[in-house]
Formats: sequence, C-alpha cells, structure tokens
Amino acid sequence: MLNPTGGKIRKDIKGSGLFNAPRGNDRKHDGVDFIVVPGRKVLSPIDGQVLRQARPYSNENYSGVEIEGKRITVLLFYLRPLKGIVGSQVEKGDIIGIAQDISKRYGKEMIPHIHLRVTRCDPTLFMGMP
Repeated sequence: MLNPTGGKIRKDIKGSGLFNAPRGNDRKHDGVDFIVVPGRKVLSPIDGQVLRQARPYSNENYSGVEIEGKRITVLLFYLRPLKGIVGSQVEKGDIIGIAQDISKRYGKEMIPHIHLRVTRCDPTLFMGMP
C-alpha cells in the first residue's frame, strides 16, 4: 500500500491521525490521516477499480472515493476526484484527485489531511499467502 500524499501522519491540537486514536464519546479513529497541502494531487494507495464517489458528510461539498482492489478495499476522504475516474481502473501511485481543505470545516487548528480507511481486507495478506 502507498501513502496517498507522501505526508506524515497528522497530529495537532484537534487530535491524532493514527488508527484507533481516541475521538471522544468512546469512539476510535477508523483510519489514518496523512498530511496534505490543499490543492495538491492525491495518489491511489492500491491497484484497483474506483467504485464510487464517497461523501463523508451528507450536506457538504467534501468528497472522496472508494477503491476496490483484488484483496483490499479502501476509502479516501477530503479529495475532489478527477473527472471521469469513477469506474476506472487505477494503479498504485496514479493521481486520483485533488486535496480539499478540511480545516475549513474543523478550524485552523486541524492540519489538512487525507483520511484513508480500509473497509475490506483479505486476512491472508498478513500471512504471506498468495
């Protein structure tokens, strides 16, 4: 899997971007937040098909994509997908969209980032099995 921004994992006054970091109300962070400069390109972390455009919030302009690979499916938020990319096959490292500025929603204290969540994974990936 490839880091979609090349940036470090977010850590700011609003919290940690690490997987399973506390989120309040006994919730845990369900992905990893990679720092990005808004307006920069976002890369596909896996080989696969872009299944759909995703919306993290129903009534706002933030968006993302879901990419299904052979043995793993990922969801990325806070990017504007490239036009016509839904339904396309992508390779790890291909440009899939342009980073949005999530700090406009949560305040300047939150570092802009791309949220990456694994939604499906074949456990044999971790067992060295083909």
